[in-house]
Amino acid sequence: MSITYLLGPVEPVELDTFLEPMISELLRLHDEVPTYDAYRHENFLLRNHLVLVTGDSPAIAKILHLTGHNGYSPCRFCIIKGTPFQKKYKVKDVERLKMTYYYLFTPPTDIPPSYRISDVHDVYDPLHLLCCTNTGFINDTTKAEEDDSGQVAKETGIKRGSILFRIPSIRFPYSFPIDVMHLIYLGLTRDLVALLNDSYFSGASASRDTSQPYCIQEKV
Repeated sequence: MSITYLLGPVEPVELDTFLEPMISELLRLHDEVPTYDAYRHENFLLRNHLVLVTGDSPAIAKILHLTGHNGYSPCRFCIIKGTPFQKKYKVKDVERLKMTYYYLFTPPTDIPPSYRISDVHDVYDPLHLLCCTNTGFINDTTKAEEDDSGQVAKETGIKRGSILFRIPSIRFPYSFPIDVMHLIYLGLTRDLVALLNDSYFSGASASRDTSQPYCIQEKV
């Protein structure tokens, strides 16, 4: 059984209030509900277990109350930290600094003068990354809810507990897979077609050379 939530044009302030009716019904179905099978003309006990929840990164971050994929701890699958940096930009000829994070397995070695790098992280081995676990997620959630400074939320990427964890069949992070539509169909596939169509690198100096063996025709 597939359940889809489609929200309106304005993002809800508290998403859990919209999920509460669904959670209550799923908890009832988790135990068992007497049901009549109209095809077989017999009664049976219906059980329903929610096992997968999918969505793009902002949607999953909101439903799980995570800091998000742009935070210091962005990944819900592995334990990796971002490198904070400040980039200069101008607003009405006034120079300002914008703080953000980027995520590399090795620290940067060639830093442009317009960037200010701080708290450079250690080297990460992509083949041996520490993975997130359901037990670790629950423990970090408890710590985040007890911390008023926000430091635990920054370090763990978890702001507070999600209403979904009232359902016994939910396991983190296995119940929250990567969204195939945004990752593959709107991401990798789109970029691959653009690369094969010789339109991936756009700009004044870019040219489309259809004689190259990797270039497909525009009509494709």
